[in-house]
Amino acid sequence: MSLNKYEITYIIRPDLDEATKADLVNRFDQILKDKGAEIVDSKDWKKRRLAYEISGYLEGIYHIVNVNASAEAVDEFKRLARINDGILRSMVIRMDDKIDFPSHLAEAAIKAKAKAKRDAAAAHANADEGHHSPNGA
Repeated sequence: MSLNKYEITYIIRPDLDEATKADLVNRFDQILKDKGAEIVDSKDWKKRRLAYEISGYLEGIYHIVNVNASAEAVDEFKRLARINDGILRSMVIRMDDKIDFPSHLAEAAIKAKAKAKRDAAAAHANADEGHHSPNGA
């Protein structure tokens, strides 16, 4: 049984209280572990507005799990996620072995933040240049 890298993203109902949400996350992490998976990271990403209504909800809490798992473990996760009322949607992506965790989404967010910082610094530098008189006085 070989293990592959997966990124599992699932959307949790936003009206669950914190204890119920924590139980749901722990239960689904355990489902993977019981099938021999190694969880690298399991964390809430953020509460986001959905692109379209799902089961009457316009928002959901995105949770991301990076895991080394067998296809059997992932299949069991998907099967149980489909029938769980607390999970609105789930998506499983098999990662290329060349991609290291943390997730490619987190990496993209870090790059975007660095670019925004560079752009802000450049805009600030350009604004400072505008305050000097053309003759250097």
